[in-house]
Amino acid sequence: MKNHPDSELLERFLRGKLKPAERRRVVRHLLAGCERCRTLAGQLWAGAAERPLAPESPEGIESPVYQGALDRAIELARERRGELAAWRREAPGLLAELLDLEPASRLDRARGEPRYASLPLCELILARRAASASSSESSRPLAELALAVVERLDPNRWGISIVHDAQARASAHFADALRAAGDLEGATEAFQRARALSALGTQDAGEWAEIVRFEARLEVARRRFDGAFTLASEAAAIYRKLGERELLAETLAEIGPFAARSGRLETAIEALSEAVRMFGPGRDAGRLACALMWLGALLAEAGRGREALAPLWRARSLYERLGDPIEILRIRWLEARATVAAGSLEQGEAALLAVRPQLLEAGLGREAAGALLDLAQIYLPQGRGREMRELTGELFFPFRSRDLHTGTVAAMLFLRRAVETGNATLDLVRELATYVAASRPSCQPA
Repeated sequence: MKNHPDSELLERFLRGKLKPAERRRVVRHLLAGCERCRTLAGQLWAGAAERPLAPESPEGIESPVYQGALDRAIELARERRGELAAWRREAPGLLAELLDLEPASRLDRARGEPRYASLPLCELILARRAASASSSESSRPLAELALAVVERLDPNRWGISIVHDAQARASAHFADALRAAGDLEGATEAFQRARALSALGTQDAGEWAEIVRFEARLEVARRRFDGAFTLASEAAAIYRKLGERELLAETLAEIGPFAARSGRLETAIEALSEAVRMFGPGRDAGRLACALMWLGALLAEAGRGREALAPLWRARSLYERLGDPIEILRIRWLEARATVAAGSLEQGEAALLAVRPQLLEAGLGREAAGALLDLAQIYLPQGRGREMRELTGELFFPFRSRDLHTGTVAAMLFLRRAVETGNATLDLVRELATYVAASRPSCQPA
């Protein structure tokens, strides 16, 4: 499409009647920066009523036929803009009504009453779901409610392509909720539905970025870190192109751990450093603190212990303001690791010995296992066999901890056996430490 879309193509696009290839051509034209056509499309994004198609004219945008089509479209947009504004005003009240009901009753109500068949209501539910994604108790019910609402959206009111977009988003949010709840097979099926529905929608790049960003989290749950890195990088490239600074920062903060777990340590450090620079002050202290914590951890892993301490201290300050004692404990462990990486072995060892029982007491078995491996990397090169045997003799702790991945338990038992048989080496301990580190929480909802 060299110039503007002709009148027939533009009208059919606004009505959601284009084939996928034609639709992609129009979307690319709009994304390229045509203010006139993009403004019109934006005004009609909520859907256009059926109306006769204008005959195609070779004169293009300056022809009277094209101008007439624009005039009719603008008049319709004015009418629909007021209607959409009313739907948006009503959405918070509708959501409050639904949330006052029991989960099963709210789904029946959403499916049964036409006034809940609202695109702004669906958008509001998904925004609420995203904000509460770390809580499985509310995440899945909200995703199910969004699915119930999109089932009833009228394509004639909202536009068939827009409805497919909403269905794709709701399916992706439902998949993410299933992933957080541990239902990986169900999440896979839901993502397949999301992809299929997205292919029928507007081909909006931002909608697609959200889907693949969620899907990257599923790859992490399956311990497919290369796949997670690829998907999240695709989302970040889209957000960068669209100028979505906040979404880009959040995605880069997630890419850092994905990259580290797939063996791209320097790429991970670069992504997290950019995310930290992009997070606005006071916008999301929790995400910023998590990004700083991961940045410090990876700098320490790269042997840059002195550099690691500054982001860790900053993260600790943020978590103290947020009143999060669990994350402060994690920071203390990482500070001890950074101290060792900086060459202060005695000070780092003392800090590791002090924090490890506190990690156990808090139920942070994964981090306690990491601290044990950190100590082993100090003891082995120094030939401190007695301390190693005492250390691995305390491996009752995995069975007291609530958050240990089964692979972490296996790694700890493997280390104990290696020490007992005299086969423990520094390379082995480092390999086990890398494996355990891969199960650390990322900067994403649980």
